[in-house]
Amino acid sequence: MKIAFLNDKFSGRCRKAPAWITALLIFAALILSVDLTAFSAYAATTAKQTAPASGSQTNTVSTNLPVVVEIPKSVFIWNPKEPGFGRDPFFPKLQKKQGVPASTDTSASIKEIKPQEPPKSKPEFVLNGLIGKMICIVNGKQIMVGNTEMVPTAAGKVQVRCDKIENDTAFITIFNDNGTTESRELNLKSRR
Repeated sequence: MKIAFLNDKFSGRCRKAPAWITALLIFAALILSVDLTAFSAYAATTAKQTAPASGSQTNTVSTNLPVVVEIPKSVFIWNPKEPGFGRDPFFPKLQKKQGVPASTDTSASIKEIKPQEPPKSKPEFVLNGLIGKMICIVNGKQIMVGNTEMVPTAAGKVQVRCDKIENDTAFITIFNDNGTTESRELNLKSRR
């Protein structure tokens, strides 16, 4: 199959179409012919079904209106005052003690149990490394000398300031939640 394409220089000469374009055009023609054949067969069967019987003259108008179906709304009825009536849709298998009246005696003493907080552990700090004499790495957080950063610990984030760095030791100040400060020195050698 030859399809005419103009050359890039518009000289009027034609060249052969690439193979993929030819295959695409043949495929499109094949699909179109199958669709037309199927449509004509459908039209022929529809015409036979809607044709009136011979000898009877009826004028019927065929309308294909959608059928309206009304969906009933769900209603939740549950009265806990009546024992055995209804069920909880969220916990259908839950067996509640029904029929036990609530206590109306307000004179009974009520003990409030407060949950005890676990004792706060001292935050542990590890000197992970030093970058020159200006930056120390404490618990994975880089802190420059003189700067304050929030350092992650097992007890939560704690504010820490790097005061100075000497040899393999960093001197830090820890700012606690209650407003007190604590000075520590962290050594690289003790970590190994």
